Amino acid sequence: MASRDSQGFLFTIIILTILLFVTGGIAVWMFMRANELNDQLTVANDKSTKAEARERTWIQLVEICKAQVGTADSKFGELNQLKNGVKGSSDQKAVESLKSLDDAYQQIVGQKISTEDSSGTNPTYMNVVESLSSVLSTKHNDLTVAQNKYETLQAQTKQQLNQKDGVITTLTTKLTTAQGDLKTATDGFKKTVEQLKTADKENRDAIVAAGKKNDELIVTHNNQVNLLQTNINKLKNENTELQTQLKKLTATNNSIPDGRIISVDKQGEFVQVNLGKADHLRIKQNFLVYDRTETNFETAEPKAKIEVTRIAGDSDHIADARIHERSAGNPILPGDHILSPTWDPGYRVPIAVAGLIDLDGDGRSDRIRFEGLVRQNGGVIVAIHDEDGRRRGEIDSNTRYLVTGFNTGKNKEINAAFTYYRKQAKEYNVEEMSLRRFINLMGVQVRGKMEKLDHRIGNNKQDVINETRGFQRRGSAFDRR
Repeated sequence: MASRDSQGFLFTIIILTILLFVTGGIAVWMFMRANELNDQLTVANDKSTKAEARERTWIQLVEICKAQVGTADSKFGELNQLKNGVKGSSDQKAVESLKSLDDAYQQIVGQKISTEDSSGTNPTYMNVVESLSSVLSTKHNDLTVAQNKYETLQAQTKQQLNQKDGVITTLTTKLTTAQGDLKTATDGFKKTVEQLKTADKENRDAIVAAGKKNDELIVTHNNQVNLLQTNINKLKNENTELQTQLKKLTATNNSIPDGRIISVDKQGEFVQVNLGKADHLRIKQNFLVYDRTETNFETAEPKAKIEVTRIAGDSDHIADARIHERSAGNPILPGDHILSPTWDPGYRVPIAVAGLIDLDGDGRSDRIRFEGLVRQNGGVIVAIHDEDGRRRGEIDSNTRYLVTGFNTGKNKEINAAFTYYRKQAKEYNVEEMSLRRFINLMGVQVRGKMEKLDHRIGNNKQDVINETRGFQRRGSAFDRR
């Protein structure tokens, strides 16, 4: 019995729970439906409000039109207020219509609209029409007066024309006489034309004769030009031969050493040379050392490179130098010759430089360092360009060497400066020397990246050998400034 009661109680609770959920769902649906209807009501109210505002705007636009036309019930004094009402509305079409209405009003009335005067004295379309009617009436009266004047002038003109007819008759007689004179003059003109034709034919014959003479002169001129060109070519060949002879003579005369070795220390690290303060020698000046029996320094192999470390103060022609490179098995001996392409006693050798100066092989410019090495070794840079191709100085006949670095051709400014200096050097017959060869001949020691010999030589082995072993001729005394 207790079990049945508990089952009935449980069944009752389940039914009540279901009814509760159903009732809650219906309440939620009704609440959502009420919100939806409320939104629709709000939208409808907005539409109604906008429609009423639009209707008021167009009513104001009609009132503006009536005021501008000037009807009996128009309110011209409220025109400004009406316009502000239309301009402040959100109806863009009404605002554009108001602008068109104002433009038409200004065009017809012919003055700016002013609604500050509420007395209604501002012009309207009807005022303008009445004014035009009055003006037309006045113009009609003026036209009547003008018509009367025209008739009077017409009668006077007819009288004057009768007088002119007599003058025309007289002029006609004179014209007939003038035509006879013209015929006589025409006959004379034709005769003159015939004479001119005869003279023209004679002139043409003279021009033909002159043309033949001109052809003869041209042939003579061409023969003379060919003769002169032959002489020019002959002189060029003679000049080339003379320059070759001059180079040979210059090379022979300049195969002269700058000095010689006086002594060598026991350790073979330092030497004394017969140059000093009287010769304007400088510390760190570099020289190449050649055997004392050598006479041809163009192809000779140097024994060593030395660098001046001390200049004696008690003697005019003695200095100490350190040996920093030497040939194995070929010791330096007293009496050996010393040479440098950038040093002459009391004279700074003029040097020109073109291209990228890379001393250590890292691909970067060492221009400033190179300039210091040249100055240090008795030379002076007279022409050079920077890393942007800006030139400084010019090459002339006094320039001893043109030292050429690398020219990759990628920078057009550097390429232009490189070409410019090479052209000047060729013009003044200045010797051109590669950077590596110049460094070797100068005898300085440049520490840089190690480079494999076989990689550098490649297919140009003989050029590298000539560059390393060759010696560029030195300028003679008359080359100095």
